[in-house]
Amino acid sequence: MLKAYIEFWTKIGALNAKATRKQFWVPFIVHSMILLILLISTHQVGSFIHGHVIALNPIVGYSDSLPSTLLFFAIVLPTLFITVATFTSLCRRLHDAGFSAWWAVIDLLFIPFWWGLLILIIALLPSKEDPRWPTNQSDF
Repeated sequence: MLKAYIEFWTKIGALNAKATRKQFWVPFIVHSMILLILLISTHQVGSFIHGHVIALNPIVGYSDSLPSTLLFFAIVLPTLFITVATFTSLCRRLHDAGFSAWWAVIDLLFIPFWWGLLILIIALLPSKEDPRWPTNQSDF
């Protein structure tokens, strides 16, 4: 599991490769847990669950304490890095399942819940041999 997580961060630029289910899902689950912990610690869970965008001005947000404000900013930067890395990992996972990475681009452009759920279900599909992407991310 640790190898899959390390590969997630070291193979960010490998868009023209494949990623197995384990190589995609281990980091995805770890980052989901980290995001949940950060949201809970900054009292932003309510706004996240109800579909509100986290306020860019944390003083106007749900908590006005200094530690909560600092933790709010601690969410923004890691979330941006994780989003970019997860996008590239999703592209590799889609390649491995026999789909084009354009599905991930559509997922970024159209964020509705059902489309994202469809992409995650596709990420659960088993690997397929595809001559367009013969190389696994481990081989890069």
